[in-house]
Amino acid sequence: MRQLGHLLLGGGLIGVVYALNLKTSVEVTTDAFGTQQIQNIGLMADRQNLLIVAALVTLTGVLISVFGSPREIRHIGSPEPIKKVKSPPPDRDLSNDAYRLWLAEKYDIQRNELFDRFVFRDQTYASLDTALAEAHKLEVDESFFLETQSIIDDEVKKHRVDQYDAELKRRSDFIEKLRPLSLVAIVAIAVAYFFL
Repeated sequence: MRQLGHLLLGGGLIGVVYALNLKTSVEVTTDAFGTQQIQNIGLMADRQNLLIVAALVTLTGVLISVFGSPREIRHIGSPEPIKKVKSPPPDRDLSNDAYRLWLAEKYDIQRNELFDRFVFRDQTYASLDTALAEAHKLEVDESFFLETQSIIDDEVKKHRVDQYDAELKRRSDFIEKLRPLSLVAIVAIAVAYFFL
């Protein structure tokens, strides 16, 4: 977005300079007075129209450059949604019955009557203990992933805040640099409008 603003700003300034250098007089040769320069109202109107359009394009470019949106940072989330269940017991040990029940509920471990086996993630297991052991391994890996994701999220938030602060500083510095230039441009346009 900002590149578009810079492009419009540059094009508008070039248009203003071109409009100010546009010739508005024509040479007329008469028998009585010889060759004279006469102001042509049509050329003066063309110059005025071009100056107005170029000034508007410049102003639009300045506004887009200053207030244009910064780049967005995309956040990649978990590859699959996690089902909401009760919070796990504090003691994550397979000898703890509360933890075993929680694992069976969270990972939907069911007994299949047809095969007389336990089903966990489209795999069958001969005993409940082996199915729970697989779920426990998955839970340990997932909790490590979630802790790592939390750390990454904190770092991303910190980075976003740092980027936002840097962006604010860059914009305020740009505005400070732009103020004298904008005053000169306004004075130049006013002088051109009133005296040319």
